[in-house]
Amino acid sequence: MTPWRGVFVTLALVGARLAVGLARGVPESLPAGRRITGGADGAMRATANPPAQPRVLVPVLTIGCRGPAVFAFVAGATFVLHDLLQLSPTMTASSTA
Repeated sequence: MTPWRGVFVTLALVGARLAVGLARGVPESLPAGRRITGGADGAMRATANPPAQPRVLVPVLTIGCRGPAVFAFVAGATFVLHDLLQLSPTMTASSTA
């Protein structure tokens, strides 16, 4: 059995090999005219104001609201099942597990 350090080293080597393979084998898909110039500063300026970019705002809001919606659903499901549908505690636990 390999100790945890061996597993960590193996995963690090696999990750490094995948990164090198992707860097060498996958070409750039964005045309040169649409690329952001100016290095890290240019990239920060281009992404500094997400509401100014409507293509970004909808996915960000969708992802941002997904977590609270799932939390509210899971939190409220037990009350609905137990109080409104009159399920026993065992059935409520079984249906939400």
